Amino acid sequence: MSDEVYFCGKCDRQQQTSAGIPCKICGKRTVSWYLNRESAEDVRRKWKRLNV
Repeated sequence: MSDEVYFCGKCDRQQQTSAGIPCKICGKRTVSWYLNRESAEDVRRKWKRLNV
């Protein structure tokens, strides 16, 4: 089982990779988050770089 999920910084939520890249709530692009390798702060910075 993969430790990858997609993260949306606007909604502050995770979704499974099978749900696709756009956030299911707001439609913004999500970023991949490897739960066992990256901190929450790291993934928030990654999301902001993509969505600002």
